[in-house]
Amino acid sequence: MNMTSSKTGLYWFRHDLRLDDQPVLTELASRCQKLLLVYCIDEDWFTHNQFGYCAMGHHRQQFLYESLYALNQQLNNYQQSLLVVTGEPVEEITQLIKAYDVDILGVGEYPGLNEREQLKQFTLKYPGVHMITGSNNSLFKPTDLPFEVNTMPDKFSPFRKKVEKAITPVAPVEPVALIPPPPIALQTDWPSLPLQRGNSSSYNGGEHAAQKQLKYYFFDKHLISQYKETRNGLDGWDYSSKLSAWLANGCISPRRIYAELKRFEAEHGANDSTYWLYFELLWRGF
Repeated sequence: MNMTSSKTGLYWFRHDLRLDDQPVLTELASRCQKLLLVYCIDEDWFTHNQFGYCAMGHHRQQFLYESLYALNQQLNNYQQSLLVVTGEPVEEITQLIKAYDVDILGVGEYPGLNEREQLKQFTLKYPGVHMITGSNNSLFKPTDLPFEVNTMPDKFSPFRKKVEKAITPVAPVEPVALIPPPPIALQTDWPSLPLQRGNSSSYNGGEHAAQKQLKYYFFDKHLISQYKETRNGLDGWDYSSKLSAWLANGCISPRRIYAELKRFEAEHGANDSTYWLYFELLWRGF
């Protein structure tokens, strides 16, 4: 496909509910004149299994809702909005591509089985749509690893030693500067979304909340300097970084956390505790 003729793009948010460190979104925004920004709530998340449980519980639903709503508020500053749809993700994205004659799809790559299967299905259905993809929720690009993915060590210690010796995490990119307008004004009916909401808690979803917690833990209280000694605590807020939930939704990227960790070390000194948070990010990546 001749990329100069492409006019309409669609960015499919998945586990990356943020505008900072979004290289795929940044590239997509530079290649199109109109842009749809979409998140799909998978209807299978609410299907109960034989034990009466569904894939996403009440607290996670609330955190996701808050993350989506916060992202939409950020996008409003760009005269844009987040379209949240519910259904089977590949089918929903396919319908939008047909309806708005989308030329380019931007989407992050993730190692999960369902996420990989979704992209495989989409490619089979729409081989003519150009795709921009990338690993936007990991420390490293797969192509930078000192081994092929299919020959990656199956134990963490050999993985860590090889990676630490050979490469450093990818530097995060700054938030996207300009986002093209949507092809048509589309609004999400927020009250009707099938996500449970409740009272606010210490965990509030969204990129701003993630950045606020990182600043608090690193630079306001310097708690990162004792992370290794306190990380396994059971009570209170300050014994660990509390960044896991925001990482899971992609409200903050591991690359941004690593960059801020190195900034803290440059300003305040490195120790076993600051290294240990990087160690945990490596473990997450493994």
